[in-house]
Amino acid sequence: MDTKVLTPAKRTDMNAHTRMHLRRRVLDLLFCHEGCIHAPTGTEVHAVRLAARHLQPLLQLLKVLVPGDRMIARATEQVRGVLHHTSAARETHVYRKAVGMLPVPAALRNALGRAALRKELSAAEAMRKRLGRLDREGLVRLAARTWPRTTPAAYRRALKRAVAQGWERLQRRIAELRAGEAKALHKARVALKRFRYLVDAFAPYLPDMHPGRRTALKRYQARLGRWHDEQILADRLRVAARRVPPRHRQRCLQLAKAKAIWCAKEQERLCALLCHALPKASA
Repeated sequence: MDTKVLTPAKRTDMNAHTRMHLRRRVLDLLFCHEGCIHAPTGTEVHAVRLAARHLQPLLQLLKVLVPGDRMIARATEQVRGVLHHTSAARETHVYRKAVGMLPVPAALRNALGRAALRKELSAAEAMRKRLGRLDREGLVRLAARTWPRTTPAAYRRALKRAVAQGWERLQRRIAELRAGEAKALHKARVALKRFRYLVDAFAPYLPDMHPGRRTALKRYQARLGRWHDEQILADRLRVAARRVPPRHRQRCLQLAKAKAIWCAKEQERLCALLCHALPKASA
């Protein structure tokens, strides 16, 4: 992907932009991390994941600018860990909310809801323990670090390379898509999300990535997100059917089957979309 990069006149230069936003995003992550530790609700989990997603693009650029830097590599691992450790809590919260809206008898909804709440609380407790290992001091040092001055041209080259790497990663995931393989589509979903956050973070310096293209990426991400959430619901309903009272088991299985059928069809549509429409939207 050949993307033009520029530094607009009368606008904060890219060097200052990166330093300023790095500090802001690190502080956002630390603030949301503390909130998630003390009150691991669905809202707090979403906030800490969003903060981690916003920090990732800056680390991607710094990784290109300062290759082999241990502090950047460590911070990248920490951010990836936040996303990994909060994943189960996020999924259990999404499932519990979805259960509350299922078109089923109140007795079944309540039974599923109680079981979902127990799992959500268990996942939240496990998440708190893992998040407690976050190297907060290391992130503070990263935010306070004095970076060597870099020429605007070097910044533009680094950003162009970071965008190209993100695009190539996304294209590899799309090339790996196969009908019926949900894991491959999940990996493509994550790659698309990372690419979208990268181009959004540096949008003022990417004239080729105009708002229409970023809107298309956002739309694809939303569809992939819904597919992922429905997949979670289908899988968990199938498991839950074994534990509900016998009189509700059949209805639970019917719902799981209906969700699974929708997911399979949507997966086919999304694979076709990513393989054909996405290159036109972002190339």
